[in-house]
Amino acid sequence: MLLGSLPDLYQKRALITLSVNDVPFRASFRPVFLLNDDLRQGLINNTRANYFVEDYIQCEAADFPAVVKTRKKPKEWVPEITVPEPFRLIVREQNKKEKNMKSQSEIEVKHIGLVYLQVTSKKYKSKPVSYNCNPPMPMISSRGREPATGSSEEKKTLKEERNRMLTKQKQRMKELQKLLTTQAKVYDSYQSLAQMSTSKVKSLRKSKKEKMKEYQREL
Repeated sequence: MLLGSLPDLYQKRALITLSVNDVPFRASFRPVFLLNDDLRQGLINNTRANYFVEDYIQCEAADFPAVVKTRKKPKEWVPEITVPEPFRLIVREQNKKEKNMKSQSEIEVKHIGLVYLQVTSKKYKSKPVSYNCNPPMPMISSRGREPATGSSEEKKTLKEERNRMLTKQKQRMKELQKLLTTQAKVYDSYQSLAQMSTSKVKSLRKSKKEKMKEYQREL
């Protein structure tokens, strides 16, 4: 190597005491690799001649107090629970179950309310009359009859629907009673079969015991 290792340079500092002023004027403008070995080593050794560490140390005066950095307290770790959202298919199934779970009586009651609203919201249209005829003006009595007829028709429709509801409920009650009776019969038959089987098993055991006793007596 041209420059040599670092420990060799520090050892030769005491021997070579050349400075930049001792180097010829022309040599100072030449690049380092064109100089002689002695001149090159002199330049390298005198690079730190006027270097003082105190110039680069920050002043520690009493006027400027030391800045203390305030560290923020770390936040406490809190475990977060992530609740997964249900799938769309599960939501659809839940909605279907809710619709099916609703009793039919509620649906029918809503239907009755809708029918009542339709009946009440109806506007009785007048029949078209020719311009030649001069119908008589409605009297007070006829004016009072119109709302009475409308209310009677509404009452009839509501009564018919209530009667239908009652008949349907009666039919359902009868069907439920039939199902209960059939289930009770099946249960009774099952119990009777179980009793018969237990009685048969007991009789067989008794017969076996008697046979064993007779065989022992013969021996």
